[in-house]
Amino acid sequence: MSWNIELYIARLEIPEERYSKSLNFEAVKDLLEVKSYGKSYEDYIKPGLLYFTEDLNTLAKELAIEVICPKGHYIMGIYGGEIRKGEEKYAGLVIEEYKYNGTNFEFKLYDTRDILVTSVDLLRKFGVMIYRMVYVGEINPFKLKKYLNIILSYNDEESLKQFLKKTLDLNLRDISIDTFNKVSSLINELKQPNNITPLNVDKYYVVYRCDGVFTAFTLKPMENNIIIESHVSYVVCNSEATAYYYTAILNYLAYKVVEYNRSFNRHQFARPLFSIYLADL
Repeated sequence: MSWNIELYIARLEIPEERYSKSLNFEAVKDLLEVKSYGKSYEDYIKPGLLYFTEDLNTLAKELAIEVICPKGHYIMGIYGGEIRKGEEKYAGLVIEEYKYNGTNFEFKLYDTRDILVTSVDLLRKFGVMIYRMVYVGEINPFKLKKYLNIILSYNDEESLKQFLKKTLDLNLRDISIDTFNKVSSLINELKQPNNITPLNVDKYYVVYRCDGVFTAFTLKPMENNIIIESHVSYVVCNSEATAYYYTAILNYLAYKVVEYNRSFNRHQFARPLFSIYLADL
């Protein structure tokens, strides 16, 4: 749709001795300086429309990037649960240590006492593997402190639950009641996507916190098992230079918010990218 509307800038200059509250348009029209705005109406309203409609495909095109992902995979039980009234804390999906020992796989879940021993065949049967996860708490400006090793199933959530149940059964005689209870509670509470999509090792990514301060770093995956969790946003870029550029811009904007003593939105998602566009950066 085209409105074919011309835009102008009108400036009124009234000598001080001629100003009066009773002045009307007829009295001042000869004192108006009018010139072309230099933009079409469509171009003028485009940034506002893009911001309020949150059209991510259009925004990606305007920023010359491939894809905008406002949040990663939703996973519940990363670090287990907190102690609540009448409930006990449960284990986390984060793996504190693991190793392959012949046909066995040995691993220790977060906040548990004991090593669990299972078979490599059981891993394959339920599609379970160790992913390297980008977690919001590990993101600093221009740097990821570390990946978290996390156990998930590339089949679906139910497969992960069945794997943990089978593993608990195999280890009943060798683990403490505390470990058994915590892992049992984890099985009931955990959530994971039924379709896990690791990052592409051939792409460059801008990865930033989507809660609070939106500090960012550039990521070029070196492994094919790297995933991003739901408190993190990311952008797929078509070149290394583009990725480093937008990483720098996001950190610059975050710095300016702090410098001017402004506050950050609790949930950011794609808003910092809209800000980059609106600021013509």
